[in-house]
Amino acid sequence: MGRTFLYLLYFIFLAATETEFEVTIDVNPAAVEFGGSIEMNCSTTCPDPTVIVEYKSGINSNRTKGSTWYYDYFSLVQEWDFTLVCSVICRSKKPKPEEKKMLVTVYNREINITSLPEVLEVNRRYSLECIGPRVYPNNKLILTWMRGNEIVQRNSTEEPGLPDEDNRLRNVFNFTASLSDDGQEYTCLAEVDLGSNTTMSITNSSVTLQTYCKFQLHKKHSPHLGNTID
Repeated sequence: MGRTFLYLLYFIFLAATETEFEVTIDVNPAAVEFGGSIEMNCSTTCPDPTVIVEYKSGINSNRTKGSTWYYDYFSLVQEWDFTLVCSVICRSKKPKPEEKKMLVTVYNREINITSLPEVLEVNRRYSLECIGPRVYPNNKLILTWMRGNEIVQRNSTEEPGLPDEDNRLRNVFNFTASLSDDGQEYTCLAEVDLGSNTTMSITNSSVTLQTYCKFQLHKKHSPHLGNTID
């Protein structure tokens, strides 16, 4: 019984020793504009690591490194697929490499609202369509229609898409024009989902509506009744 217990403690010790180091990737900013710059840092708690940092072919960086960390600076991001892979072999802890991977969201700021008639007729149906910016992965983009400061409709997709495809997310808001829409501003807001219930606004576009009522109230004058309304 005692020997079995010692064996159990030994294997628990081995398992703990093999995984007793961490690999961390940090990027700044958390999402990067196409053509912008970004910093990446890969670090480990392993005391004697072999660090391997890999990127897609064609992505080049300015690198600084220490014994337990690699810092890379990218002055000009020109790839939509910006995946960072950091592998660490810890000779004193674990023979197999520990790997962390991060896909950084890349975006541009192009946003368009389709044109409406210059003046909208009250009680008629209209559609406000917003075409969002290019973002990869696609499922990181959120398009929100706002009426003033009120959120009226959100849209996103669950499909990440492919980095070489320019499939823009759309948000179509259908509404019936009312007198209260006269002079009302509608804004399409584009945000990137950073995870942990955090978003980053990347661009927006607004339109101000004008409305009219087809059946106007007219006043006419009567010498006996004064001013009356038809």
